[in-house]
Amino acid sequence: MKNQANIKQILYRFFLFATACMILFACTNNKQNLNNENFSSSRQKQTLYKKKNFDTLIQTIIKQTPRQMDVLEQYLDNKAFVEVFDHSLSYFPDVKKLLATRHFSAEQAFVCILAMQNLCIHDYLELCNIYLALYDDHMVSEQMLEAVIAPNFLNKIILKENNDNPDVLNFLNSVLHRNISIKFRKLIEELK
Repeated sequence: MKNQANIKQILYRFFLFATACMILFACTNNKQNLNNENFSSSRQKQTLYKKKNFDTLIQTIIKQTPRQMDVLEQYLDNKAFVEVFDHSLSYFPDVKKLLATRHFSAEQAFVCILAMQNLCIHDYLELCNIYLALYDDHMVSEQMLEAVIAPNFLNKIILKENNDNPDVLNFLNSVLHRNISIKFRKLIEELK
């Protein structure tokens, strides 16, 4: 009888300890949990979405984009762009496939950057690393690399918003090890 009471007391203490740990963990990782919830919700929405042909959408975006734009936000007037932008996660594999072919125009590469602004930080870092590799192989310019790191679109800079993420800092530091302009170097330092 006494052993059963001791076992119950031990189990009760373990339950209290486990509960306290879960609460503490939840509080210290609140930002990460919120990011994961948003990420999970986003993934769920994307699985319900019926994709359109990416190549057709990109061609339509470029064809309908005025040569001179006052602000990049004018892309939001383009239905094809909004289609890709609103469903960044669904079209991310298509973007990676396009960039992997290495047969893309500067316009296509730039539209892909802007249209992927709704990716989670993990996927966006993957996109940044793709552009960094393309930069290293002289497939995109420094301006294009700068655009993926700090796009001047919707006042949103994903890397700056996540500059407390060690992967973001590692990526930014890796860019600093490249032969880049002083202006670009200063921009990266400001993001950190």
